[in-house]
Amino acid sequence: MKKETLIWLAIIIIIPFIIDGFGKSTGYYYNSKNNANTAQEEPQIVEQTTFNITIKVQNIKNTKGYIKLALFNESDNFPSDYEYAILSASKTIKDINDFSYTFESIDKGEYAVAVFLDHNSNKKLDTGIFGIPLEQYGFSNNPKINFKAPTFKESSFILDSNREIIINLN
Repeated sequence: MKKETLIWLAIIIIIPFIIDGFGKSTGYYYNSKNNANTAQEEPQIVEQTTFNITIKVQNIKNTKGYIKLALFNESDNFPSDYEYAILSASKTIKDINDFSYTFESIDKGEYAVAVFLDHNSNKKLDTGIFGIPLEQYGFSNNPKINFKAPTFKESSFILDSNREIIINLN
């Protein structure tokens, strides 16, 4: 073989290794699949946008009926009109000392929860004279109840991570 041929052959074999070594030290690497120098990308951090809200209900007096829960994201119709809640659920009570329910994959935002124990399974909070509830009820943040239902603001919380909300029934 000629001397020039050997030099060119050596250059052709050595150059990719030089480029690869240079790329590793500078953040660029030789990509043999498309023969291009490509910047190594930093891993993308994806911000979580949905979260779970676990509601734990305490002070349940008996296991007759079921717990009705509603998740609201605005003050309109809070807390009494469950039809306008963004999510609602009903769950039978099995143990008065251990009741929980989880709303899953909820977007970041401001929310409030209303809960009542429907003893007679008529799907509404029964009230007596002057609108005083006859069944147990409660709200997120456990606001003090003074002759009226609490406002959305009094019961609301910001959801920006998974949350556990404890609601004490009245």
